[in-house]
Amino acid sequence: MIGFKEKEMKEKGQYPFQEGDDYWTIDKGKVIWSCWDWVSEQMHDDDPLKVYYKSEAEAVKQLNKES
Repeated sequence: MIGFKEKEMKEKGQYPFQEGDDYWTIDKGKVIWSCWDWVSEQMHDDDPLKVYYKSEAEAVKQLNKES
């Protein structure tokens, strides 16, 4: 069961993107493109500290810094 505060946050749209938004992540040294959907919300709930990027260029720039 979802706690009240978690439910309230979800109802207010406390996710970093809206459904249909493109976003990028870095996984195993690769930049990965995704489109925000309900699966993304579940993954975000499981790992709320995951870093998301609004553009591929931002993600590539960060990946190059980490290399």
